[in-house]
Amino acid sequence: MSTYNYWEKLTPDAIRARVFEALEQNVDYKKQTILGIPASYLDDKVFSQEETFLKNAPFISTMVQNPNHIGCHTLGTSEPFFKGTQAIEQEVIELCATDILKAPPKTIDGYIASGGTEANIQAI
Repeated sequence: MSTYNYWEKLTPDAIRARVFEALEQNVDYKKQTILGIPASYLDDKVFSQEETFLKNAPFISTMVQNPNHIGCHTLGTSEPFFKGTQAIEQEVIELCATDILKAPPKTIDGYIASGGTEANIQAI
């Protein structure tokens, strides 16, 4: 008899709240010193973070605030700069490992890439 871990599907409002709460825990390039942080920043003159549509677009907001998603590692303790989105990343990796690949819980590590090229380079 197999055991299945079904994850609760979140509403769009719940997803939006969760992502924006996570982004609040990440480094804020406008308010904090970013020298030495392994990440990228999109210039506000080109990618304004004040656009009203971003309040309803959690994925796009994440790409604007940390476009390369650099610094998010799941194995052990990572830099504190991205702890909000790192927690979501760890949950997604755990979900894929246990629900899809049937790995024992809490026995895995992984990496979430923003695109195919990055994923292929990481796999190599």
